[in-house]
Amino acid sequence: HHHRFAMATPQEVAVEGMKEPLLRFHACCEGDVASIAGLLSAMSGQQLPPPIVCSLMNIDPDALTAQVQAGKTPSATEEQFLNGMRAALDDNDTAEMYLGVIEKQITLEEQRRANAAAREKVTISQEKAEELQERLLEHAKADEQLRAHLSNIRHVHDAWRESAGVEPSDPSKFPSVVASPQVVAMEGILKALHSSLLSPEERLAFSLAPEEEAGGFLVERLAAYRQDAASPLAASMRSLCSWLAGELTGETLPPDILGQDSEVVRALDAALAASLSAPDFQAQVSATLGDV
Repeated sequence: HHHRFAMATPQEVAVEGMKEPLLRFHACCEGDVASIAGLLSAMSGQQLPPPIVCSLMNIDPDALTAQVQAGKTPSATEEQFLNGMRAALDDNDTAEMYLGVIEKQITLEEQRRANAAAREKVTISQEKAEELQERLLEHAKADEQLRAHLSNIRHVHDAWRESAGVEPSDPSKFPSVVASPQVVAMEGILKALHSSLLSPEERLAFSLAPEEEAGGFLVERLAAYRQDAASPLAASMRSLCSWLAGELTGETLPPDILGQDSEVVRALDAALAASLSAPDFQAQVSATLGDV
């Protein structure tokens, strides 16, 4: 005996039962894909990356790329969001299982948005900026994960010197060329250092929730003070970079070379460019990386 009418699937029934809070969540986060990924992760109890969430919502990756290039936050329409929810649920899922989680995520989202608005108004005084900057160097030296990362890259450098019999007095043949920017990823390292620098009290003062990433905010706020090459912050930043370079390469990089538009740097840039395009150098890089 067949039904002439298609029955609603369990997923459709469940989403219908959560539709009101789901639409409130969508309105609150303005369809932000990252927020939707956070909701689905909370519902499923495992981290779901945005690309997977987009495929659940049947959103074309190219459309997202276009949004990003236009300077917009990647977002989904109400309909895409509800479809994604239907696609994400199992046959035995019910609305009751998730109503509490959705409400909690709405509260978190509202809090995040309120924090972001409050952070816009936060100013960091010169005095506070200098104190944070001073702590940064000590903080870096005490960071076990960072030291492990740096010593891994140092390993590449040492292998390079040994395997190639390279005379390191020619800096354009330095292994930093080999240990490419992705491995060093200095920007990410600095962000993470900044993020873990703050005490719970400071996070509160800067309107940062415990799980919020503080690095981007701090880097941006301290940047203004670091622009002035004569400032204590800039000098301290040069010391940090000098220390990092020493740990990474085993070479001493005097802090005062940094931040100068110097002949030395320009000559090195030109030599690096020449090295990188030479076939024998490329072959040497491949061989060393193979060994490592």
